[in-house]
Amino acid sequence: MQDRNKHTVKPNNLLPRCAICEDVPVKGIAGGMKIRRAFICNQCEQKIVTMDVESQEYHAMVSTIKNILGF
Repeated sequence: MQDRNKHTVKPNNLLPRCAICEDVPVKGIAGGMKIRRAFICNQCEQKIVTMDVESQEYHAMVSTIKNILGF
């Protein structure tokens, strides 16, 4: 797709995509938080603060967040 100035416009390139679940929240940028250059949706944030710290999913989420933060 191109705009009037002949620049290529990619559809959905302005919508945030969660770094954990890879979904675009219904509320857009208001549906989560930006950490560095990544975005985490409210659902994943809620999941990580309530899940069992011994679960595989918890450790996978922590690993993703560590990568975002550069650890």
